[in-house]
Amino acid sequence: MIDMTSVSGGKTPGWHQRLSFVVAFAAWALALAINGAIPFVTLPTLGQVVWTMGFAQSMAAQVPWALHAIHFGAPEPAAIAFGLAGAFPASLLLRLGFHTGDAYALVACGWLSVAFLGARRMACVLGADSVRAALAALCWLGMPMVWMHSGYSMLSFGMALLPSYYLTTWQLASHVTARTVAAYLAACIVAVFMDGYTFMMFATATFAHLAMAMAHGPWRRTLAWNTIPVGVAGLVVAYVLYSIYIGKGQFDAAPIDVFRAFGADLSYFVIPTAGIQWLPDLIGATTDRRAASLFGDYSVWTTTFILPILVVAMIAFVTHYKRQRWALVFALLAFGGLYMSLGPSLKISSVMDPPGASQATPTLMPAAKAMMPTGTAILDGHVPGVKNMRASYRWLALGLLGMWLLMVLAMVSRHDDNRHGAWTFACLMVIAFNLPHLGRLWRDGVLYRQTLTTIDQATDSTLGLALTQGETVAFLPFNNDFLANYVAARLRIRALNVGGDKNLASAQAHWPFRMKQFQQGAVDDLFVDRVAAQLASGEVQAVVVPYVDMLWAAHFWPCPTVLAMHGSSYLKVHAEEAPGDCPDQIRKAMAPTVEQLQRDETISVRQTPFYAIVRLAQPSGNATDDFLTSVRRAVAFPATMSHGNAAVTWLLGLGWYAAETDHVWSGPAATLNLPLPVDCRLDNCRFVLSVQPFGASPQHPMTIRFTEGAGKLPLTCFVATSADRRNVSIPTTQPLSEVSIDIEGARSPASLGLDDDARVLGIALYTIAVSRGAPPKMAGTDCGRQA
Repeated sequence: MIDMTSVSGGKTPGWHQRLSFVVAFAAWALALAINGAIPFVTLPTLGQVVWTMGFAQSMAAQVPWALHAIHFGAPEPAAIAFGLAGAFPASLLLRLGFHTGDAYALVACGWLSVAFLGARRMACVLGADSVRAALAALCWLGMPMVWMHSGYSMLSFGMALLPSYYLTTWQLASHVTARTVAAYLAACIVAVFMDGYTFMMFATATFAHLAMAMAHGPWRRTLAWNTIPVGVAGLVVAYVLYSIYIGKGQFDAAPIDVFRAFGADLSYFVIPTAGIQWLPDLIGATTDRRAASLFGDYSVWTTTFILPILVVAMIAFVTHYKRQRWALVFALLAFGGLYMSLGPSLKISSVMDPPGASQATPTLMPAAKAMMPTGTAILDGHVPGVKNMRASYRWLALGLLGMWLLMVLAMVSRHDDNRHGAWTFACLMVIAFNLPHLGRLWRDGVLYRQTLTTIDQATDSTLGLALTQGETVAFLPFNNDFLANYVAARLRIRALNVGGDKNLASAQAHWPFRMKQFQQGAVDDLFVDRVAAQLASGEVQAVVVPYVDMLWAAHFWPCPTVLAMHGSSYLKVHAEEAPGDCPDQIRKAMAPTVEQLQRDETISVRQTPFYAIVRLAQPSGNATDDFLTSVRRAVAFPATMSHGNAAVTWLLGLGWYAAETDHVWSGPAATLNLPLPVDCRLDNCRFVLSVQPFGASPQHPMTIRFTEGAGKLPLTCFVATSADRRNVSIPTTQPLSEVSIDIEGARSPASLGLDDDARVLGIALYTIAVSRGAPPKMAGTDCGRQA
């Protein structure tokens, strides 16, 4: 098929084998140390270990083939948004008895070893001997783009594996055999379940390589009928498997201003950030950068220094593109990745205005703050996959792959036998310029491992003594609760909370109605009522009020300022952006709310150093009786269904949207919890609902049915031919009725061309009143038509 003789090399001389082994082992060990993956000694990071190992612990508590978490993100099983390729093998190690931190470190060591071997093999395929191949592999794993992303866990593994992924494409294009097809398909599946960014980069590199092979290879027919279909099919199969696993085709795209904020600044490419790389710091060639004045986050300006490899790659291309046809595709990868990493706008030393001077924020950069557009906005905004890659600068990993391949190509070129030493020296210089402060990394890695043990002890001594396995628990106020993953899985409880913005969005879609009513990261006037309603209804058995920031405590236990005191400059760079308060501050802020909960005689509050655990004071054992007692105390009729009214919390069940000024909209199906007042009997009271169907007309009649209980006992129904507001009488059948409302013909405002509101609206509920007197007769199966 494709002639690869122009880039193939010979075998390593026998007398050189021992030296080759020593160099390869030393390079591999140094690569692991740079990336903080020394099992039983260090951890690469903390926050992502906590998040990922929550999934791994939950999987380990189930059958061996379990791929979802069941202990957080309830009520539905939680699919890990990215990183299944790391979480699942970690769950297998947990089954063998390894500690969570050691299981993660072993997985990290394993994938980084695969990455080292893959990069080494790719260099050998291009013609490198074993020594140069080992140095090339170390050079790749020593890129700041790889090791400075350890805080993003599987993203760093995915970047490390890019040469390994590309190797399978190269081999597939060389020979379509069962082995190369299987290796390529495995790479596609690992890539998509490791990280979405690097999967897209792998796909881009694959298409570029196959296009080059078609343009210049002698086996175009074989490529067209065999290789390209297999290449496309592998990517499609991987994407379909991922979509089935997470239950959707893709996640929501971010605004274009986010892409712009996270685009790389040209100054980052040529001037390293102080405190990151050892040699630039030593020679004073760095600049200090602070999160307070820059767009994006610390990863944008600490991972994107590329000047050494860029210079080497440019010289390699100029001197080899006429003799090595693959130099062109490598250069295209380098340029394409570099260009896409800029984001929608060109930036050169761009900074934010002082606070309050503009609408710009670290994560939202207006176009006016940039020099000029780059033209990538059309890709970022419309191309599937690309429009989900909101951190534009990460495309630089693809560019670095092209630069690295150009460097390796120059190192092994047969036309430059006299210059092999110079190119090898250039590789060593790239390694040297990218080396981190190893002592500082080691210090942080040891600290991360010790801190994870501290989290274990704090969890077991507080929540472990207050919660029972299998209980449903809500951590409130909720947020992007990384720590909930770890704590819930460790204690085998079922938390409604989950960490990860994508996982949170998925969980919220299935949350019970009362959990949906809480405001993210905030305590409002109805917080205590909602907690009481949650507990009384049996929606949860316990509510936990954390005195730690459930996002940032997972990264810096117990808070950023405390852990940063013991860490190095790397940890401090990350902690500088973390707004998480310490437990004393959070406890003080939450004190009025907790005191209000303590004053409620139906509720008990247990205080611990890091959490307050809230339960029903004296549960009867019958959730219906508990809820009836509580709702009678909390709600007075008539009740207005308006935002800020406690009745909304107690009376509404499933299927309702957020309450508005004087009403609340239902979806096509909804439920109500209607408690009979103490002074009423079943035979002398009825509920009166003031409702308004949405969009009903003679041309579009709507059938609204009211039924009671699981058996759907008919209560009343009518056919609406107008959108007029009306009263509906509901007979009482028991002290606490769960009334279901089903609306046939419900539509969205968008479908009627009224506005862009895509919500399917059934009825607007304004008030619920109680009327004394003989209740109406129960409805039959037919509904009468009303104007």
